[in-house]
Amino acid sequence: NDAEALWAKLFRLVSRHSSIRNLFNSSRISGTQLRELHTDLTQDLFLKLHRKGRWQYYMDASYLNTDIEHELYHIEIPNLVSLLLRERHPEAYRMSRRISNLIQTRPEFRRYGKPDETLGRRKGKLTLKIFGLSEWPINKTAKPHQDLHGLIKEVSCRGRDRRRAGRGSSSQIIISNSDLTGLLVEIFRAIDSPSDIRMVRSLALSKLAVEDSRFVSIDAPLSPEGVSEPEPVKVDFADNRPTPEQILLENESTNQVEAIAVVLMDRMHDVVRNKPNRFSRLARVAWHCYFDISSPSQTRVARMIGISNSLVS
Repeated sequence: NDAEALWAKLFRLVSRHSSIRNLFNSSRISGTQLRELHTDLTQDLFLKLHRKGRWQYYMDASYLNTDIEHELYHIEIPNLVSLLLRERHPEAYRMSRRISNLIQTRPEFRRYGKPDETLGRRKGKLTLKIFGLSEWPINKTAKPHQDLHGLIKEVSCRGRDRRRAGRGSSSQIIISNSDLTGLLVEIFRAIDSPSDIRMVRSLALSKLAVEDSRFVSIDAPLSPEGVSEPEPVKVDFADNRPTPEQILLENESTNQVEAIAVVLMDRMHDVVRNKPNRFSRLARVAWHCYFDISSPSQTRVARMIGISNSLVS
């Protein structure tokens, strides 16, 4: 019944969970913003458990606090992170799953012992398991992670296989399993070292044409390199539409031109004494002499209308 204590414990679990730390780049996020992100995730987790009826189940089944924390830490929070990854990076998430599955099942690879036995307490975590090529000796040492990305510069990037697959053909293959296996073998030979699955995923994804673009607001804040506090993008797009003042001036100019045209037509009617044929010829002469953008010569105007040059002048 203590809501504040429940929230504090849930927030502590979320903020200290390893998968949450890996989800965000803490080096580029300020402490205030990181706390806000943890608060949002805590709220999402609370609502998710409430919709599933887990809180009521914990009370009905007389769960101990340690049992609840164990379930949240090892099941519910990882599931929430997986859901967020699927929503934010669907293709990268799908390719990471495929890479992990191939490394564990294909005969070209096998698992190696951990170079640091102090990590034995986390031996069940898949991303920390060490794998390498089956042809290597079992005692082959692993190189530091910092050097691995530079060793695969010669590995070529793979083109994107745009064939459709999956339910409703809503996703693209990106790369076939055989080609992906070949890429992993090439990466292992380039680094010449066993490595954990997390690093192998990172190396392989850097050579694949993964498209995880998503729409964001034009006013969304961005974090430039080396800057922890995001700044809103100040974009002032030019409006090509006329301003109200320009519209008013254009309407006034149009009205003035129409009035001048009416006066001109009345004067031309008076000059030819309202005779239709003479008015038609006079109007055509006036058009070609004063309004035709091609500016024809006097002789050409007379030829087009069928009158003498003297009448044009």
